[in-house]
Amino acid sequence: MQFKILRTPKFYMILFLFILTIIGAIKYGADETIPQLLAALITGIVLDLLINYLKERRILFPSSAIITGLLIATGISIETKIYIPAVLTAIAIISKHLIKINNKHIFNPANFGLLIGILSFSKGIQWWAADALWLVIPFGIFLTYKVRKYSIVISYAITHLIISLILFAFTKNLQYLYLLNIFFVLFMLIEPITSPTTKKGKIIFGAVFASLVFILQLLTPQLDTFILSLSVANAFVPLLNKLN
Repeated sequence: MQFKILRTPKFYMILFLFILTIIGAIKYGADETIPQLLAALITGIVLDLLINYLKERRILFPSSAIITGLLIATGISIETKIYIPAVLTAIAIISKHLIKINNKHIFNPANFGLLIGILSFSKGIQWWAADALWLVIPFGIFLTYKVRKYSIVISYAITHLIISLILFAFTKNLQYLYLLNIFFVLFMLIEPITSPTTKKGKIIFGAVFASLVFILQLLTPQLDTFILSLSVANAFVPLLNKLN
């Protein structure tokens, strides 16, 4: 088994997610959180190990599966039936191996799994491991730096601020000023494989994502617009990667 994962962005992502998950589990109770965590992690790890072995004929450390399992288990609402995080994680892992362009998966696996969850199972999104903002923010900033995706976050932040102020000026509705998910932006939006690699592509990606969040909030306020927006934005990444 390969352990080159150590000291890479994936290693830090796993470490940070585990820390946040432990804090969340303490806050909301082990009885409510551990079952769905185990269901997602075991399913993701076993399935990813199996698929990678069949493809590569070797055992690869399932770092992506661990990250996907943690994000799905902590993304969906607590008290979810135990089979749902397992199913969503399996869908996420399979999507990573099947839905590809130029040998790269298009959709953020965890986000894709959660999208299926809210569309097929009508599951709510809670992000119960993201309450400790005093850790989410420094962890997320560090990860953004490690994967060199800070231009995405900056582009998103500027676009978000401009649109939210414009909408508030016209509607006087405070919800547009608070339409923000810091954990999502710093942990999901910057995913290296499914976000652009070019400078212009990163800037456009951040702006498009921010715009979609507000557009979809107006059109489908009952759904999680961050998850929907990232799925749409991911689809344009192959085109954005062609920009210099």
